[in-house]
Parts: sequence; C-alpha cells; structure tokens
Amino acid sequence: MLSPLELRQAYLESLEIRLSPNWDLKPFVEDVRAYDTRVEASARKRPSHWDFRVSLDIRLTPREGENCRFDVVSAKVVGLFHLPDETEESLVRTLVPLNCAVILYGIARGIIGQSTGMTPGGSIMVPPVNLVKTLKRRRKRTPAADAAESGARK
Repeated sequence: MLSPLELRQAYLESLEIRLSPNWDLKPFVEDVRAYDTRVEASARKRPSHWDFRVSLDIRLTPREGENCRFDVVSAKVVGLFHLPDETEESLVRTLVPLNCAVILYGIARGIIGQSTGMTPGGSIMVPPVNLVKTLKRRRKRTPAADAAESGARK
C-alpha cells in the first residue's frame, strides 16, 4: 500500500564536518559507537492545508575520553511534505512527523556518508536510531508546543 504522504522538496540547510587534529589514523575503521548521536526533529504546519515543513538535525560528537576522527559531524535536512486535504487527522498524526523524519534521516545519512567520503579514513556511516523513542522524548519535553500545534490544525 502506498502512503499518501508526498515529499515535494528536500534540501540541505546546513552541514558541518570538522576533523579532529588529534586523530592518529588508528583504528582505520572507525566505531560509530564512540560518538554521541543526537537527533532532533521539528514540524510546522501550513494553515488550512496538510502541508508541513519538517526539519531534522543530526549531530555526532565524540563521547568523553574517545579519540575520534571527527570533532563534529552535523547536518540539518529539511523536507516539504504534503498530504491530500481529505486525509483524516488520525492518519496525519501517524505520518507526521514520524514518517517524515524517517525519510529525512535516510537522506541525511546519504549526505553525511558522501560528504565524509573524501576525508582521511573514508566515509562515516551514521548509526541507525530509534526515531519513535526520539520523538516521544521530544513530546514529553514540550507539551506547550503540542497544544499550539493541535490548535493550529483547527
């Protein structure tokens, strides 16, 4: 079954890759578990339509005490998503922002992999993350934002 969710545009808003001056090429194959991975998603709705601007921020920084190749790898990817006007609100709540974030995460992983490919040691593969847990944690932190978003739909 195809989803009614349509990605109309995706773009890279920011990218930062900073090599560590302390990295000594060992180990040559890097363990991504040496990095803290932070993922943040946010969604804004266009009034009176099921159009959304969803942004996804990914940031990898070395865990304390780890000798990593990068001091920071960070990317922000934005997607403009559309659902048909007749889409039921319950389906919208299922698709936005989770499915949007999953789509953008795949795009961001590709951008980061390709962009780091020309660095010493080759590309870094951003690890998979549990976006369901990430988004639930965000909702618990911002109940006022959820209330505002709910009010904007009416």
